[in-house]
Amino acid sequence: MKKLLTFLASACLAASAVPFSTFAVEYEKYPNRADFDTNDEYYQELSDGIKDGRYFADFDGNGKFDLIDANVIMHYYAMIMTDDIPTDWEGKSTFFSYSKDCRYSFLKDYDLVERDGMLDYYITLNNDMLENVKKYGDINGDGVINTDDANEFGIAYRQGFELGDVDFDGSVDASDASYVLEYYSSSQVSSEITEAIRIDMIDIADMNGDSVVDAVDASLILKAYAESSTSK
Repeated sequence: MKKLLTFLASACLAASAVPFSTFAVEYEKYPNRADFDTNDEYYQELSDGIKDGRYFADFDGNGKFDLIDANVIMHYYAMIMTDDIPTDWEGKSTFFSYSKDCRYSFLKDYDLVERDGMLDYYITLNNDMLENVKKYGDINGDGVINTDDANEFGIAYRQGFELGDVDFDGSVDASDASYVLEYYSSSQVSSEITEAIRIDMIDIADMNGDSVVDAVDASLILKAYAESSTSK
């Protein structure tokens, strides 16, 4: 059974946005976790409902569902926690933090800036985003909008991807193995590989289940790729 994958804003281990239907006029209420026997079933339903347009997911209004949408929810919660009740987001901004090696497509529309000695992606906010969060941001239906809701979205985003598909492009192939090797090399020498990133990588790239992501996992990804290529 697929591992549950936790959304960690400091990690940048996701890529191609999941497109979803934008023609739906009315959205269904998000699924209730209590109605499902397992967490996997719940997150699969949430993911499927987002993809086919039954559940609202486009918080930043760019026509697709990705981790920026979860980031917008987190920004709203951060403002609430500082007693800054959001009333106007026009011209405001937030940041998507990441490992400097991140090169994934869903971030291509955002500007890279240096902030407090770190490189982050700069996301311009507006009042449509604010209204989206207020209206649809309570993903888990507990009456509050917080990091739990962003986490629900992060897990749903990744639920449809296969273990080993590190760049989230829908296939396990040589590029995933290459990324794992780069990560493993960096993890031996770089302080930028945080505990959050390490845990996240284990969730998506630990092919042999030993709680370490290394060259062995890269080899297993290449093996899986070779086997899938042969079977086609």
